[in-house]
Amino acid sequence: MPFRSTRRGLLLGAGSFALLSQVPMGLALPRGAAKTPAFVDALIARMTVEEKAGQLTLSGSAQQTDAAAAANPVNLRPTAEGQLAAARAGRLTGVFNGSNVRWHQQL
Repeated sequence: MPFRSTRRGLLLGAGSFALLSQVPMGLALPRGAAKTPAFVDALIARMTVEEKAGQLTLSGSAQQTDAAAAANPVNLRPTAEGQLAAARAGRLTGVFNGSNVRWHQQL
């Protein structure tokens, strides 16, 4: 099968090349210094070390399916009351392997 070039193919190729050649330019440019809003800095300054560590805590859902429970270690499976208390105290960022919408709305 011989190669046939068409005007449409040439324009499509040239347009694609022109478009794609500009994408790396934006990624290569240095970014300006990101300025954190003052209220974020103030909030972090008021937080205790325990509260900051709590923001890094993820747990398996206390309300999970049997398949999700099998994937999580048994000794780390939280109780519903304990998980709600941890979330209210700021010691829990989020949960995973949950499928109960009402439970997640309570959290």
